[in-house]
Amino acid sequence: MPLAERKPPFLRDAKASLSNILFEGIQTQEELTEVHEFLFNYKLQEKWYSWVRDTQNDEDKNQEKEQKKRLKQEHALFQCHKRELEARLAASRAKEEERCQAAYLEEI
Repeated sequence: MPLAERKPPFLRDAKASLSNILFEGIQTQEELTEVHEFLFNYKLQEKWYSWVRDTQNDEDKNQEKEQKKRLKQEHALFQCHKRELEARLAASRAKEEERCQAAYLEEI
């Protein structure tokens, strides 16, 4: 059950928001203890949620960085293969051109 649903009766029955409540209406030590424990746990839970959110944001940033890095590596690998293929094609064309020239010279 979320912490907001476990409010003590004093806070649940209050007409104002939590930041505007005046605690002058607390009559007993038990009520005071309940409110104090609730507010203490509420603050801890806020810190926990903000820590989780910050951690997730950091993980997302790291994943984005890693993805960009991986993409750059794949691009570099692709360019390397492309250059090798172009070099092989150029060598193949040069051989074919040589053969054609040799065949032409033999005909003459």
